[in-house]
Amino acid sequence: MAYAPSHSTIKTGQRSLAIAAGMSFTAGALYILLEDIAAGHHWSMEHVLTVFTVVGTIAVGHLAVEAARIRHRLPALGFCLLFVAGTALTVYNSVGRQAESSDARLLDVEARNEQIVATKRALSANTAMLTEARERHARECATGRGKRCDGIAATIRVYEDAVKGNNSDLFKLGPPKPVAPKAEKMAAVAAVFGADKTRAKALLMLIEPFAYTLFFELGSIISLGYGLGGQRLPERSATRLSALAKHRPRNRRNVGNGWQVSTISKDRAEQDLIARLATGATVASQEDLAATWNVNKGTVSKWVSEWERNGKIPARQQAGRRKMIART
Repeated sequence: MAYAPSHSTIKTGQRSLAIAAGMSFTAGALYILLEDIAAGHHWSMEHVLTVFTVVGTIAVGHLAVEAARIRHRLPALGFCLLFVAGTALTVYNSVGRQAESSDARLLDVEARNEQIVATKRALSANTAMLTEARERHARECATGRGKRCDGIAATIRVYEDAVKGNNSDLFKLGPPKPVAPKAEKMAAVAAVFGADKTRAKALLMLIEPFAYTLFFELGSIISLGYGLGGQRLPERSATRLSALAKHRPRNRRNVGNGWQVSTISKDRAEQDLIARLATGATVASQEDLAATWNVNKGTVSKWVSEWERNGKIPARQQAGRRKMIART
């Protein structure tokens, strides 16, 4: 909604695509804020206010642009302040939600990796003790079995069980997982260009929640603004205006402001048409005049008929299904 073309033609397919994109962006912004609802939690007052905040922020973002376009400065300023406040509140809530979820995942990964490291250390120590016990058993019991041999054998069985337990724990834990892999990869790319990898990773982890929120919110405002905002002329009328504009006289003082798309008075329209015909221009139809002057076609037909009867303009000539006006 930040971009609302005025007096332009936007095809239906383009508008539909823009509206669909805007709805998708809005849904993304809401999902970040309402993820716990999707997980089965109940609605609370905070969730309802969150929805109203997002929708209201998108709406005032569009209204701020529209008010500025028609030069209503105080409403535009008020809408801008509301948009900034709503954006700040949305970003605050969104970043908090994402941080809560991402921090929990990071802590789980870090705790799991630490457990893997501790288990590997225990496995290494138990393996060393088992090896030592087996060597002692080989030395002490080389000539026969005795009480000392039985004690060493019991020790060997203890360490064997410990090693088996360590290996079983490592199998269940699996391999270590990277902490923030996306930030890790992007930091590695940044390091290729001379950036400090550790700082780059910390910065990327910090801005990621903000990037998601701003992307979805601004995307919804721009997309919905393009699809819904601004005044539009029918495509055929806009095409005729473009064709007529090619024949516009360079000296605008001879024709006034008649070539601009604005409502025009009867007297001004008469002066405009007479001046245009005097330059040798041809008006293809009354519909072109209606589109150019932004006046109802019935009114234009009434004016032209009156000017024709009074001899102010040449008689209209039939050209297919249209009546052309040209200087004879």
